Amino acid sequence: MKENWISYKNSERYLISNLGNVYNIKTKREMKQQTDKYGYKYVSLSIDGKKIKKKVHRMVCEMFLPNTENKPQVNHKNGIRSDNRLENLEWVTNSENVLHSFRVLSSDGHLQKAMSERRKGIKPKPESAKRGGLKRRYGGNGRAIPVFCEENKTWYSCAKEGAEKVGVAMWSVFESIRTKKPVKGLHWKRV
Repeated sequence: MKENWISYKNSERYLISNLGNVYNIKTKREMKQQTDKYGYKYVSLSIDGKKIKKKVHRMVCEMFLPNTENKPQVNHKNGIRSDNRLENLEWVTNSENVLHSFRVLSSDGHLQKAMSERRKGIKPKPESAKRGGLKRRYGGNGRAIPVFCEENKTWYSCAKEGAEKVGVAMWSVFESIRTKKPVKGLHWKRV
């Protein structure tokens, strides 16, 4: 695909290309793109004396792809957030964006599991649990941790079993143990 450049929003300072590159006319250089914590590329612009961070995929769509239906979000068709070529972008609604990620991008089942848990009211694990923080704090050797639920006076061979029996997420059992406060009305203790 041939690279085409146009002025970004009639700016005399910036050009944007259909391949997702941004050029600063004043410095006569292509602008360095940063990556945010979600994997999206952005550039820092100075518009009307104000510095703003602008996501590159939105810049490309705003200038090259008419938004006739006034859709609020930009979708990366191949799921690669750093691929800002015009052919990889499309305007979508929030629900279209979620459905695309669910139907097209999730082949390994992780997204389906997360969506299913969300519908059942199970909250996602906190970052500390994902990185093994709770596991390290409570039996980092990989063995099961026996727990006791004070409300129903029941012992469980492991936090997972206790959580499943009373219908809460396993991380909430650990959170209750750590904070010594009830989670969803239940107090837990490590045995």
